[in-house]
Amino acid sequence: VVWLGRLSNASSTAAWTLMENAETVDDFGTIAEQEKNTPAGNWARLRVAELNLRSGGDALFTDRELAKSDLARARDGFEQLVSSSSSGPVIRERALWGLALCLESLSDGDTTKAIAAYQRLLQDFPDSIYKTTAEERIAALKTGGATEFYAWFDKLNPKPADIRPNDGKLKGGVEDPAASASEKALGSDVESTEKPPSSP
Repeated sequence: VVWLGRLSNASSTAAWTLMENAETVDDFGTIAEQEKNTPAGNWARLRVAELNLRSGGDALFTDRELAKSDLARARDGFEQLVSSSSSGPVIRERALWGLALCLESLSDGDTTKAIAAYQRLLQDFPDSIYKTTAEERIAALKTGGATEFYAWFDKLNPKPADIRPNDGKLKGGVEDPAASASEKALGSDVESTEKPPSSP
């Protein structure tokens, strides 16, 4: 029994050391798989989901395909943590918050899933640190403006700009004032003549 206890403690210490040194999604993902259903493994899975949420949110305006892929991975990771009996309350609270943000970001105009996720967070954690913001998001998502905005936003399909290295640049990275307007316009790949609705 003593030997098993020491072995378990050594394994736990090694996992937390890996966590301290992890930097990328792949680093945290490896720990999450190796340490399934342990505190270190659950925290690693949370970090993977949160990093995917961040990268997906950043890409929504520049690469919609990549954004939806990252957000879907984040959503799946958060859902796994929410449903796991080994997730502690702090992890579950953060996972519910992340899940609600994912569902809102992936909304195509139907905000019911995002609203339900925010409401579940408030129900399970009535004193949550996210309480005020969650209540504000619920109120905003229940308006017609939110539905209209997300329906409009979902139709946009921004893609990475196809810009050759140094287009419009002089030596040293200084912008060439003589660069053509078409070169400068590259990167504005969102085709929409409609005026965007007010953001919810």
